[in-house]
Amino acid sequence: VPNPDWRDGLGSSLGAGIRAVRERFQGASAALVCLADHPLLDARALLTILERHAQEPRHIFAADHAGAPGPPVLFPADCFSELAAWHGAEGAQAWLRRQGTRVARVPLDVTDVDTPADLDRVQQQLARGA
Repeated sequence: VPNPDWRDGLGSSLGAGIRAVRERFQGASAALVCLADHPLLDARALLTILERHAQEPRHIFAADHAGAPGPPVLFPADCFSELAAWHGAEGAQAWLRRQGTRVARVPLDVTDVDTPADLDRVQQQLARGA
């Protein structure tokens, strides 16, 4: 989803994505938000989240990042209004923490690529067939 305000930070990208879901997929029961800097995330991981959502549709499902909730995150539709208004530098992590027990953490192996060294490691893994 293009975000012309990307310089404003993660919050503006999340808001843009949720607004796009509301506009393009009216009646969607949830939005699964994934980040581009998780290149090794595979379909099995996403299916795990989708299956959990099918069993417990009111929960928010987030990957467990060393005890903290993070992407990929599945947000039920009743979260859309609040998230669509999101802007600024703050991503969803603080918001997720405020949701308490509504957030179910899903153990996933998520490789985050934030530095050139991270990218080198991922490229080596892919070259080995990981």
